[in-house]
Amino acid sequence: MEEEKKILVVEADPDMLYSVKTILESDLGCSVIEAKDGEEAIKKYEEYKPKIVILELMLPKKSGFLVMNTIKTRGGALPYIIVVTGLQGKRNRQYAEHFGVKDYLNKPFSMEKLTGLVRGYLGISDANKSGESQKQILPSLEQILKASEEFVPLYAKEAFKQKISELYKNKSH
Repeated sequence: MEEEKKILVVEADPDMLYSVKTILESDLGCSVIEAKDGEEAIKKYEEYKPKIVILELMLPKKSGFLVMNTIKTRGGALPYIIVVTGLQGKRNRQYAEHFGVKDYLNKPFSMEKLTGLVRGYLGISDANKSGESQKQILPSLEQILKASEEFVPLYAKEAFKQKISELYKNKSH
């Protein structure tokens, strides 16, 4: 298990757990450790010492707040904790911040937001994504120019083509 990319995902919902695990492993190459309740989360944290903990607050057996408290009181280097929860409200967020949480995502959340946070903590830039996957996201220059024929005024077509071409040159570097 790669030491720098170990992530503990603590989530009681099996579908959410599977989704997060799959994306982190396939897109970012992380080693994901799973826990489905608070007691299991503490055991796995102590066994694996992950760099990042993605933590739901509403868990069976021990709440996410108790998990954070246990992690904080154990001493040593603290992991980055990303809270992902259905609990709304300012008090929950403030209480999580008391334990050092900087990132608090309310469900439903964007998976891109979560992977962006993980990338940041692991020092993985978007430039590390394969060029092939970026090409799949961006339409081709020709597709944009063809689509623009309908809405770009005739007098602005040349300037538009030039600007779009410049943007694509910058994206490919």
